[in-house]
Amino acid sequence: MTETTEHDGKKRRMVEIAPGHFVRATEDEIPIYTKRAVDAGLITEFSE
Repeated sequence: MTETTEHDGKKRRMVEIAPGHFVRATEDEIPIYTKRAVDAGLITEFSE
């Protein structure tokens, strides 16, 4: 996966948070996006 430095200087990478749904996120942001996917009904489980 490609890592990139964004305007805030944090390393981000493309992560598939649900089947077919990708986000560019830092390691700290992945659980946030995963919880949003659960709340939206895209996936049924959330594990940190």
